[in-house]
Amino acid sequence: KMRTSRIFVFLCCVVLISLSLLLYSNKKAQEDLRILRPGLSPPFQHVSNDKLSPKWGKSIRPRPTGAWWTNLVLDEKITASRQTPYSIQISTNEEGFEIGYDANRRVVSELAVVDNFAADIKIGLDTGKKTSFRMLRSDALTATMIQESEKRYRLAAIMARGSPYMTFEVSGKACNLKLSWTAGIAKVETETKEEKVDPSCSAHPGCAALLGLCCPTSAGDALDCCFQDTRQTYHGHTFKIIGKDGNSWRLYTLPHNATLSLHDDQIRITYHQGILRLAYLPDKISQQLLDTHAQVIPISGKVTALSDSEYILSWQTYQNSNNMLLMLALPHHAAALRLGKQNLTAWQCIKGRMSAVIGTEWHLHVPKLPSAKFHYASASRDPATVELVVHTDIDALSTIDEVALARTAGIYSSGKRATRLAGLALAADAVHSHDAARTAALAAARAVSPWLDPKTKLLAFDLTYGGICTLAGLQDVNADFGNGNYNDHHYHYGYLLYASAIVLNILGPDRGFKALAGKDESVPISHKEIHRVQAALAALIADIAAPFSAESWWINLFPSKIFPPVARHKDFYDGHSYASGLFPMEDGKSQESVSEAAHCYYAVALLASVLNDNALQEWAMLLAATEIHAARFYWHIHDTATDIYPEQFTDANSIVAVVGAGDLSAHVWFGANPAFAHLVNALPFTPLTEHLLLAPYVFRAVEQVGKALNSKTNELATWRSLDIQLAAIVDPDAAMHTVLSLAFTDDDQLRNAPPLDTTQSLGSLLYWVTTRPYDPPVAQNEKMYHGGLSSNMWAHHEKKNMTTKVQYNYASTSSCAEHPKCRNLGMTGDCCPTKAGVQLWCCV
Repeated sequence: KMRTSRIFVFLCCVVLISLSLLLYSNKKAQEDLRILRPGLSPPFQHVSNDKLSPKWGKSIRPRPTGAWWTNLVLDEKITASRQTPYSIQISTNEEGFEIGYDANRRVVSELAVVDNFAADIKIGLDTGKKTSFRMLRSDALTATMIQESEKRYRLAAIMARGSPYMTFEVSGKACNLKLSWTAGIAKVETETKEEKVDPSCSAHPGCAALLGLCCPTSAGDALDCCFQDTRQTYHGHTFKIIGKDGNSWRLYTLPHNATLSLHDDQIRITYHQGILRLAYLPDKISQQLLDTHAQVIPISGKVTALSDSEYILSWQTYQNSNNMLLMLALPHHAAALRLGKQNLTAWQCIKGRMSAVIGTEWHLHVPKLPSAKFHYASASRDPATVELVVHTDIDALSTIDEVALARTAGIYSSGKRATRLAGLALAADAVHSHDAARTAALAAARAVSPWLDPKTKLLAFDLTYGGICTLAGLQDVNADFGNGNYNDHHYHYGYLLYASAIVLNILGPDRGFKALAGKDESVPISHKEIHRVQAALAALIADIAAPFSAESWWINLFPSKIFPPVARHKDFYDGHSYASGLFPMEDGKSQESVSEAAHCYYAVALLASVLNDNALQEWAMLLAATEIHAARFYWHIHDTATDIYPEQFTDANSIVAVVGAGDLSAHVWFGANPAFAHLVNALPFTPLTEHLLLAPYVFRAVEQVGKALNSKTNELATWRSLDIQLAAIVDPDAAMHTVLSLAFTDDDQLRNAPPLDTTQSLGSLLYWVTTRPYDPPVAQNEKMYHGGLSSNMWAHHEKKNMTTKVQYNYASTSSCAEHPKCRNLGMTGDCCPTKAGVQLWCCV
């Protein structure tokens, strides 16, 4: 019994040790698959960017190339940065800062809304010496830029997004400041108006040629020259300054009183350490609100991600009172905070009227997206036809020199092509054609692999700004749509990451990483090569979607503590991304395709889901959710959106093609056709599209696109193919008829592939339209124009009165032999429906 007991204990120990080793091995394997982890340095060639202006300062790390304030640190051209609701720029002669409330200069047309910048107020050091400017610090919600003189006087502009005040901190003993109003000053009001106390002749311009006392003389008489002096002085801490243009501003000096000297529309202040705050007064109610909260100053901000649909904007403040912080919210904030009309103020920006919010913390909820999924919510209604078309697409694939193609096509077109191949793999996978799915996934991997391979020298790691750029873009700022100047990175890398996620999902991590490394399945691959692919993917993710949660260890990924900013393109105050990088922009940062931006973050979430990185997946879905939330407010125009944008603009458009910090445009940069604006803001069509493009917007969009594409010119062919996907959301049956007319001739033979967008294949197009749900219906008495939704390839389709869906004409038997189109294709058995209850397209 003793011996048996010992053997039993020994065997138990062996089992426990084995289980422990297995669990450790599984845990280690999962850790190895985490795409963002310490030790993965960007594998690309390291280069330095010589475009860094001294205005960046030495303390700004990482350098946020997508930040709203980058216009202030560019040397190429002096342009304003849009702080909201104000704009600020360095004056042309670099004597100080210029401030504008641009909503007063709004120009509205059917094609654009522009809040033009002009300097309402200029403020700067009055030292008579040369001054310099540099950015002192920044975060997601605030930034501080300083003007300094050789005598160590300093004027710091403390800029906070959404603040109704422009705040300046003065440093230096007896620092002289100069303020001027471009329109001129009509009146200054304060608690006390002081008479002139200096009687000397030299203190009065009209008496400057005289000596001694003049105003008055020692005898007590004022000379005539005293009255030639128009200078006045005002003492206090709160001033109202009324311009000759009728606009009023509030000026606060904190924490102590100051003396203002007014002469020839200029105000001079000799000020010691303290704060000056300027605020535009849009109405009388605003003055009381400003006065109450003027002594509470936001000096830094923070964004805290709570989940995939919740985040907090918070501010640290400096204050001299028991009152609370006053900030202004945009319409998408107001919805997330559930603010009422009582919060609306008279302050405006390009995104509409702003709402007052009291407090240092905003807890924001945006509509939650479903977890990242590769496939659409519904299965295909016609999997057999999808499979047939997918196989035809895959059979047409040819082997090409992917590296040469990548160099020629550039990163944007290469990424879209990889997405097309990956979408084809997904369509095959959805109809359980797994061999075809693997073939397409391998083709997608071959398209992506040159961009992940440092030997191709297509990408480089920029040590100056801590980002991944195309080498072509670094050598030529106009190459790759300005990629080397940090334009459009989320578009470019989003496509590559999306394709990579599908490759790994379909092939599995082992085969997937091998394929992405450019290795044939029969060739062994080392752990070093797998880690190189992981490091390349991690670098792309880090460049566009670096999370807050990684900041504590993020620097371990990058040499010399050079690391990317959090979510490079994302503006957490505006709620959406800006595509603009380091080019000076007259109207501030801007973004054209909000759909490609959302797709980028969705791609990161998909990749994270494959690699079991739950934290990264949640973060990426928050980025996608906030992008879509902003899209519904600022891109998609509904009938209820007229309180955001001017009616003249919304009556003429259903989409904003380009949303800028200071302007809106109905046209994309490459053309005026309204179809371009809608479809650029729809592609690529993926499962995320089901949550981005909703029927209320799509109804009106399809009508406008149909009219815009009512032409048979060949140059619009690829846009018509995108229109099929858009219109399928509201009429899936008609869209399917159109796709089938593209795929098959009248005698049911497969056609050669028609012109499609780079992201599309006929197989993925058919997969999309056969998975569209029938609801919601088209509204009664509404005319809808569907570009190309009839048996004629690009015919005009009109619906009147109640919606009638295109119905299939079924024969009385399910046999394939009884249906000519099915019989001609050689199909046997049951087709109409199949034994699984599916009606094939040939039943029509």
